[in-house]
Amino acid sequence: MLDRLLDEGPVVLGFWHEHLAILAPLHADRGFVGMVSRSRDGERLTQILSRLGFRTVRGSTSMGARGAARAGLRALRQGQSVAIALDGPRGPRHQVASGAPTLARWAECPLLLVGCHAWPAIRLHSWDRQCLPLPFARITVTYGVCGAGEASEVACHLSELCLSDPSAREP
Repeated sequence: MLDRLLDEGPVVLGFWHEHLAILAPLHADRGFVGMVSRSRDGERLTQILSRLGFRTVRGSTSMGARGAARAGLRALRQGQSVAIALDGPRGPRHQVASGAPTLARWAECPLLLVGCHAWPAIRLHSWDRQCLPLPFARITVTYGVCGAGEASEVACHLSELCLSDPSAREP
């Protein structure tokens, strides 16, 4: 699905912040532009992402939002896809901020949601409970296209696709 959509044009790739460590290497060298906060942690992340082949734009909902939105929109109009943590950079966890849906709507491109599950994995004691797969972990990645609606609609779509946490599914 990802390759087909990328062949058709740019997308806004949305994911939970906790899956960044898993998804960044899996999407390396595909021409994505990553939205990264202007914090010290964001500087470290920018260095890592650049080594993986990502271009980055700096800014987030808490600092530099307008500049980041303009740079993201410019990238999309130039045919580059943009990757954004839906609940980052500071949370709250699993609550969709307006950035990704708004950017997709402005650029008139698909909002591609991506979720993953890794087992076995450890969870850090951070605000997002960052997921780090252990060696030989099984990683499942799922994609789903969502309309660029309001943040609450995007969160609902994530729930419908069971992307938020596959282990939370009822039997």
